[in-house]
Amino acid sequence: MSFRAILGFGPRDVYALLFKGNINGTQSSGEVVHYDGVKATSLTTLSGSPAAIWGSSPSDIYVLHGAAYPSYYLGQPYITHFDGKTWSKVPNVPAISGYRGVWGSGPNNVYVVGGNRFAKNKGGTILRFDGASWSVVRKAAAPFAFDVVWGSGPNDVFVSGCCDANNNGGILHHDGTSWSSSLSHPWITFDSIWGSGPEDVFAAGKVGLYHYDGVAWSRQALPWHKGYVGQLSTVWGSRGSRVFSGGVLTMLRWDGQAWALVDRPPGSFSYETHYIFDMWGKRLDAVRRRSRVGRPGQALARDVYALRVPCPTRPIRTATRNTPGDV
Repeated sequence: MSFRAILGFGPRDVYALLFKGNINGTQSSGEVVHYDGVKATSLTTLSGSPAAIWGSSPSDIYVLHGAAYPSYYLGQPYITHFDGKTWSKVPNVPAISGYRGVWGSGPNNVYVVGGNRFAKNKGGTILRFDGASWSVVRKAAAPFAFDVVWGSGPNDVFVSGCCDANNNGGILHHDGTSWSSSLSHPWITFDSIWGSGPEDVFAAGKVGLYHYDGVAWSRQALPWHKGYVGQLSTVWGSRGSRVFSGGVLTMLRWDGQAWALVDRPPGSFSYETHYIFDMWGKRLDAVRRRSRVGRPGQALARDVYALRVPCPTRPIRTATRNTPGDV
């Protein structure tokens, strides 16, 4: 089991997706877990594996699940919506071979991306919900699949995916009117995109970290430590000079000038016990992160909660080594 995605609207209103499958693909299910600042409670059970969560408000939350990969993302792809009271399956969504990412600028402008690059003749798809109906806004030929979507607003949307017939991956940009290539490179793929604005965007993935200044993307210089393999799965910030990125065996912080190592596994560690999938924060002194299994590691800020596997009755509040407001 592991927590795969996290969404929050405040310190007492945090949602996380719990994946309960296994890597050999013999079972796959999940739960939506809510944390109210005191305890974690299961809100609903999901058939098929959960892939992503996003919401414009506590009464407008979307959960994607099913079939993004051939092993641990299993089941028929579908979308669940929460209106603040009831979870229900979203009807009349165009067929897609697997869900990967969801983001919106509001309840009437929601994007869902996905695809399954391991399935023959099934390419990537970008869907959009306009408040009334879902439609396909862009498709890519197999084996290309879209992985993540993020935007600073309805006229500034980024979508990442990989790989085309020439093994090129990259990032597409939507300016509110049309889509264009923002970055293209062999085998490049990202798992997370976040920015403080149109001219300050970060993308994290197995290739490390890239930054977009409104004109071009550039690869970021990252610190190295024993065991760090450069695979990052998430990036999030509270502002342009306070950005965090995490993944295999590490977490990094950007202060507006350089990336620094702020969290590494103590003592012995492994890929299995120290993998940060996602994180979220609301205040400048709080970051929530989802990790794969085991120990939460060292603190990232004055008030840090780490969700771990097996699912605890409440998130673990870690010790601190940073000063108040140091996020």
